[in-house]
Amino acid sequence: MPSPCQLVCCNYLSDQAWGTKPYTFQACNGKVASACGGLVPGNQVAGAVRVVGASPGTTHTTYSQWAYTMNTLGTITNWPTTGANAAPKPTY
Repeated sequence: MPSPCQLVCCNYLSDQAWGTKPYTFQACNGKVASACGGLVPGNQVAGAVRVVGASPGTTHTTYSQWAYTMNTLGTITNWPTTGANAAPKPTY
């Protein structure tokens, strides 16, 4: 299994203005449970968390808690998964 940092170093992710996006993007150490912002248990290799604050962020409570992670099998999961502020479930 390649290292999560190879997503960027090996050009699996395109060169974009990542700092201007409404999410922060993270490569995670899938062997460490808290290595992806402390959102979910281990086996996560990438994550995106909604930016809070001024544009491109949000101050709306529902959206400010949204996050998504990808595990070692490529499954994308929304967080939180249930409740009034649940992030939309990804479709693929």
